[in-house]
Amino acid sequence: GASCGEPILAALVTTGSVFSPQCLANILWAWAKLTPFTNKGGVGWGAHTRLLCQAVMTVSEPRLLEFQPQELSMLAWSLAKLQSRTQSNQKGRVKHQRSKSGAVREATCFLACLASVAHARLSEFSAQGVSNIAWALASSDVLGEEEVCHFLTAAALAAAPRLGQFPPQAISNL
Repeated sequence: GASCGEPILAALVTTGSVFSPQCLANILWAWAKLTPFTNKGGVGWGAHTRLLCQAVMTVSEPRLLEFQPQELSMLAWSLAKLQSRTQSNQKGRVKHQRSKSGAVREATCFLACLASVAHARLSEFSAQGVSNIAWALASSDVLGEEEVCHFLTAAALAAAPRLGQFPPQAISNL
């Protein structure tokens, strides 16, 4: 049967460039929040989610400079959340290894780009936004990427004098 997300997915794949940065971030965030952890119906991370993430990354990457800090934070958090669910759902499923690794590679490149943009605009981010991106990058296993290391180093240095503004969860994410 059709999932409730199919009309959104079809619109994004065919006309994604007309969506605003806020809309793109909201779509991916909502998908990450609403997609159940278990994949009983075959939708979960499955083909719909991979296609949605690929479409959002493809449409968003050349436009990352148009995204507000909160939108960048939402994109990073959403991708990391969906990626962690993929890894949890795919453990022991060798037959899906090829598609998973391609999706992970694509997400790695996208998150490295996002980290570079966020690094250049670090002073515009709230404490929560910095924390969310740091968590997403660490959770997505992209710490070997140069852009990611630059962002995390700059974020830690910028956060040090502002630690009083960070909630405990945000500090633990850094």
